[in-house]
Amino acid sequence: MTILFLSDVPLHRERIEPLIQGRHTIVVGRDGVEGQAMARAVHPDLVVVDRTLPVVDQWDYVRILKNDPNLYDVPVIALVVHASERDRARALASGCHDYISRPISSADLCGHFDRLEAA
Repeated sequence: MTILFLSDVPLHRERIEPLIQGRHTIVVGRDGVEGQAMARAVHPDLVVVDRTLPVVDQWDYVRILKNDPNLYDVPVIALVVHASERDRARALASGCHDYISRPISSADLCGHFDRLEAA
């Protein structure tokens, strides 16, 4: 599975990449605009998008992706700081298939990936 991970925070990228590497191919972007171009070029099997993105925020990025005729079917998982009902509702309303609350373990993250692969 090819996973596009978007985060402008180097520490988040440094923590997430090792959880994914070895099990899946990871492509990393730093903002929503770069993420759009990368998604079009790579056509990932899954996008994981961090809560804070510069230029185009997390929710707008997901809406743009879901309105692209070539990418609308790519599942998206939102990373959020707290698993509040408000964050969950916003993630699902924007078109995300799921959301994950930080901090996250490798088992949690890969469990989400495995469920999406099985669906």
